[in-house]
Amino acid sequence: MEDLLRLGAPFLGVGLTDAQCRRLADYFHLLLHWNQKIRLIGDAPVSEQVVRHLLDSLAPLPFFPDSPGRLLDIGSGGGLPGLVLKILRPDWAVVLVEAREKKAMFLKQAIRELGLDGAEVRIERLLPHPAAWTGPGFDLVTARALTDLASLLPLAAPQLSPTGVLLAYKGPAAEEEEAQARPETLGLWRVADLSYRLPFLNHERRLLLFKKR
Repeated sequence: MEDLLRLGAPFLGVGLTDAQCRRLADYFHLLLHWNQKIRLIGDAPVSEQVVRHLLDSLAPLPFFPDSPGRLLDIGSGGGLPGLVLKILRPDWAVVLVEAREKKAMFLKQAIRELGLDGAEVRIERLLPHPAAWTGPGFDLVTARALTDLASLLPLAAPQLSPTGVLLAYKGPAAEEEEAQARPETLGLWRVADLSYRLPFLNHERRLLLFKKR
């Protein structure tokens, strides 16, 4: 697992230290253990899961600001990408939103076992106009394997700070989704569209970045 991470990360523009590889491996072993009790990821071979999930989660790291900020991971599930990004950027405050209680229990357990200070879990389902959520907004909002852009953008837009960025993990059909979502009606505009392929699997992936106008 650590060798896959070390060899695969540079294909995504990310360099990992040995200590970071060990931390990510510790997290993923915990994820695999819980996956036997509640479905957090699929049943593919472990090597494939590492590439599909851990390495894919690394894609936005080159876009992270140097200074620490606040990150919101919508529909965090097994912590992909929220916990992965927290492990690699421990200086960031991370909020993981997960509506399903069993998955939220895993997230809380992972935070405790890995000692991830500055990470919290909220068990709720986001709404387009969340009256209960107040504050300065988030510098980064992530969503991976959650829903289409037409459903995601109304959830994410109210959570962004004035200069915040939404990082939406998508597949090859991202352009069709964006056309249907009409981000401009929500005051959002796409500032970047990163196409990449997962190392060793050659799966095509897209990372769309949106900001407020």
